[in-house]
Amino acid sequence: MQVAIEIVDTNNKVPELGEFAAEVEIYENAPHGTAVLLLEASDLDRDEIYHRLNYAINYAQNPRLEAFFAVDPDSGLVFVHYTSAEVLDRDRGEDTHRIFFTITDNFLREGDGNRNPTEAQLLVRLLDENDNAPELPPRGELAWTVSESLQQTLANLLVLTKLSVYTRAQGERLQPDIYAPDIDEPDTDNSRVGYGIEALTLLDRDVPVPELFVMVDIDNKTGELETAMALRGYWGSYDIHIWVRAVGLAARSLRRASLEATRVARSSSTV
Repeated sequence: MQVAIEIVDTNNKVPELGEFAAEVEIYENAPHGTAVLLLEASDLDRDEIYHRLNYAINYAQNPRLEAFFAVDPDSGLVFVHYTSAEVLDRDRGEDTHRIFFTITDNFLREGDGNRNPTEAQLLVRLLDENDNAPELPPRGELAWTVSESLQQTLANLLVLTKLSVYTRAQGERLQPDIYAPDIDEPDTDNSRVGYGIEALTLLDRDVPVPELFVMVDIDNKTGELETAMALRGYWGSYDIHIWVRAVGLAARSLRRASLEATRVARSSSTV
């Protein structure tokens, strides 16, 4: 006599994750739908209802994730998924996101009704884009008062020592200096800035104005005005337009500032 024995599968195997990178990098501002990672898991149960897997992000662990990431429940593909106007922004938001996943078999509780979950984590690190312009201080913080005698003594000294070739390089630096922070990643070209003078206009006298000042960059962070020549005879009120830009960007930010060169009293013997 032959006896047929049917072995009924039960959901007794736990999903097992394949190898995957525990940390990935994507650029901030990544477009909606950008693939992040493919999670792959397997289940050794025989019947399809027990080895078919469901992938889900555990948003309860970090509700912020729901604004940025989703996972395909069937394939395990993790992708950028924006649910509002907010985008991935490492400069004004988080520079990393830790995503918590739950992979579950028999998600619909078919057959014996048993479900087996397994957990996984992924750290998403945002790479910086050069997407921020340096921010110049308000006009009220950009003002200088100097004497028209500035650099005169220095210029005479240089001529006497026959080092006049360095006159421009050793001009007088004006205070305060200019600081236009760029919130892109520190100590990279994305946050390094350069300064310059767009225009210099004498407001209260109609005289030709040569290049009186140059801008000096200090470590691509700070700008300082430096005299390019002796200021004797160029007293008056000036409008000076300062520009700043990130090293890797063509666009420039402009700010109008004021500069006052005070007149030095001449003695009757002065020619």
